[in-house]
Amino acid sequence: MTTPPTDRRALLRLGLASTAAALAPASEGRAEPAPTPIDRPARRVGDAQTVHRKLAYSMDSTLTFSWLRGVRYAAVDNVLRPLWTMHLGTLFRTHDLANGYAVTAATTTFYTDLDTGKLLTTVKHPITGKTIDVHYFPPTPQTLIYGRSGPPLPDSGPLAALENHVETGPAWIDGETVSVLGDHLAYSHESGPSRVRVNDLSTFVGLAKDVADPHMPNPPSTMMFNDLNTWPPWLQMGDAPGAYFSRAWGRKEFSYDAMPGVWRALMRTEYPAIAANPASALEAGAT
Repeated sequence: MTTPPTDRRALLRLGLASTAAALAPASEGRAEPAPTPIDRPARRVGDAQTVHRKLAYSMDSTLTFSWLRGVRYAAVDNVLRPLWTMHLGTLFRTHDLANGYAVTAATTTFYTDLDTGKLLTTVKHPITGKTIDVHYFPPTPQTLIYGRSGPPLPDSGPLAALENHVETGPAWIDGETVSVLGDHLAYSHESGPSRVRVNDLSTFVGLAKDVADPHMPNPPSTMMFNDLNTWPPWLQMGDAPGAYFSRAWGRKEFSYDAMPGVWRALMRTEYPAIAANPASALEAGAT
């Protein structure tokens, strides 16, 4: 089975030359085997913006879902203290614009007890042991505008008042897979307890042939996420030294029922209107 020429050209446009060469049919009179994935060196991809859009979002407006599951830690005196399990679910649509594209998304986050799996409404302070209330943000839809030259900067929400640096790429192909970075760094210029520093680091991974396929606008992908932040005010850490750290993993899904069962069960109890009509999450006041 040979790859259509248009697919090979798409690979080359994205900088996936090694995959294009491997998928090309052998010349007549020669039967040279294509290199196996392990033999192909990792190569940097030219069009990181397109790779990021296809793996993190979509090239069409299909309602799409993604999830992350991980553990939140308090890093105090260079010791990681696990706080709770995180369950994040996002619903989004992507739309083309004249000079880029827009992503409208709503994210719901739940924290559960590490041992019992019970939804947390209060937690113990990592240092004092004092009981404090957990703060959750409602799944309010937000739209990000991505220009052709790169990713957006927030124009609303809690990060809008901070100095923001958003980067997409680089992207790399290694064997059959392609990966791309998507990082968001934000900080304030204050000193002391009011100082804010956010370091969100994401990696998206998919199949190179899927990203290059013009007939696959919304390919499957997996993702890894880490952040290293200053303490959120609701945790009442004051000027205690340390950091708010997490590690998480997840993937893109194409139906609500494919989302993790724990997250869907929590949605039924906490946001029943969205659980009954997931698309409503992208409408203001749907909760």
